[in-house]
Amino acid sequence: MAALILGCFILSPLDAFSGVLKDEVYVTNVKSFSLKDVCLKMTGKVYPIIEKINPALVDCMSKKINATTFCAKELPEDPYLARGKVLADKVECISSKRIIFKYHCEKGDDLCRDIDLGCFKVKESLARRLELVHSSKTDKNVINCYFSARQVLDKIDI
Repeated sequence: MAALILGCFILSPLDAFSGVLKDEVYVTNVKSFSLKDVCLKMTGKVYPIIEKINPALVDCMSKKINATTFCAKELPEDPYLARGKVLADKVECISSKRIIFKYHCEKGDDLCRDIDLGCFKVKESLARRLELVHSSKTDKNVINCYFSARQVLDKIDI
């Protein structure tokens, strides 16, 4: 089965990650949920006004719902769940077996202070159930974070 590549950038508050050079997601599955269902399932209430705040957050009348947190709760058995993405009228829960993330560091960037910790911060937003398999920093001040599914890792002889 050919993998789809989704080059989207969905960290929440991803404004902090303006130096993203690559966010390559090899999508295996996408499940969609209406914004109404997201608010109902996360708060137990129906809201008359529901809005997208950014690619990672839904506003259920001042109650902010993180899309990735929703997806993790809604799909507890999905070992490949990577992230949630908020669109205009729905949340997509994106599953992946591999993600390649590259980020250009500027002075004072929180992600770049400690490469492993920076990659783990990326993991929480963009590669939730994947394993960090590689983290490095190049001489051009770029951090590389590679994530892969555990089942895929077991088959790779490193």
